[in-house]
Amino acid sequence: MAAPESLYTHKGVAQKTGETDRIVKFTSSSDSGAVNKSRFYLDGFVNTMQNGVRKWAGYCYVGSENYYMHNIARHGWMRGYKDGQQIVVFWDAGLNTLGDVSGRPNLVDSSIASFTVKGLFKSAYYIDSNVMIEYQEWNSLNQSWGAWFPVDNFKFLAQNNGFIDLPFTMQIEEASENILNNGLRFKMVNSNPEGIKESEVSVPLFPSGVPINFVSPSRTLYMNTLVLIPQTDLQEGRATRLFTDQGITNPYSHDGTNLYLEDGVNYKKWITYGMTIYGYNGVLTIDEWTRPPSVTSFSYKGFASTQIDAEMQVMNNSGTNVGTLYFNEVAGTAHKSYTVVGSNIVFGEKANQGYYAEGTPYPQAIISQVYYVNASGVYQEENPING
Repeated sequence: MAAPESLYTHKGVAQKTGETDRIVKFTSSSDSGAVNKSRFYLDGFVNTMQNGVRKWAGYCYVGSENYYMHNIARHGWMRGYKDGQQIVVFWDAGLNTLGDVSGRPNLVDSSIASFTVKGLFKSAYYIDSNVMIEYQEWNSLNQSWGAWFPVDNFKFLAQNNGFIDLPFTMQIEEASENILNNGLRFKMVNSNPEGIKESEVSVPLFPSGVPINFVSPSRTLYMNTLVLIPQTDLQEGRATRLFTDQGITNPYSHDGTNLYLEDGVNYKKWITYGMTIYGYNGVLTIDEWTRPPSVTSFSYKGFASTQIDAEMQVMNNSGTNVGTLYFNEVAGTAHKSYTVVGSNIVFGEKANQGYYAEGTPYPQAIISQVYYVNASGVYQEENPING
């Protein structure tokens, strides 16, 4: 489609070559000059009068932003200069233009399985548009961004549509290392019979965090695909960073050997991941290996309210342990017992206040180690008096 011929109420000769007249079509409008400049992407007008009615044809400065909104085939034969700048008058009065785009594509939703991006599109005043958003992946072989592909099928935009925010969704068949490491770039494309208008290319966009459900032990952790580490570890799968919160602001601490400290408890687990996509849903599978829980313990032969009395009990002891302390090294407390629930360590009652001593009785009479536990169960090692 194009501007209807009925709009052109006057024709002016721009150039005469032999028997052929090169004409420029003029039109009239009740709208203001500012409205028509904006509507048809014009920098100004060439005017004429017919029967007391103003007729006009639009022009653009060569190289201006508006200039590129008109197909070069619409450039007329009437040229000139205004304010020292060259102008071209359009033989169709400038009524036929490209469709427009604004800004860059914006990521509105993503997961391990899909991207949804939006873009602002506008159709020409007299011409329908087909609009779409395209994407490209990083080409690691050539170390450059690759070819462009459509995110989704094009959308039809009827003539005389102002800027409208349209969503396009692409399904990710495989969240490859390339996407995880480099993201995807997007651009808007507005096509009509006059030509194609493209937006600037977006910065690389990455899939967002998705929840991972752990069956055993029962808890929900979160993984952000932006920071997946696609390195091969010593087990099957690939290592990844994990987070304790949905906002992915609190990562697990990493000790440099692909092991993660869990929930402040003194043992670590090794997480790997696999990935399968079924239809439109991302399914994550987790393989985990848990280091067997271990607790530091201290067996003693003497216990008393004073250190000297505790050490004397060791010296007079027959060599038999009278009890054992179990240390919660994270909390800094000593306990009488502990149990393992699933893969978690649960400490029992805190140890009594006093001194706990270990060593060899008479005749050697050597104290090797002493711990003091306060009323809150907090322990600290003391120097033996009879070491």
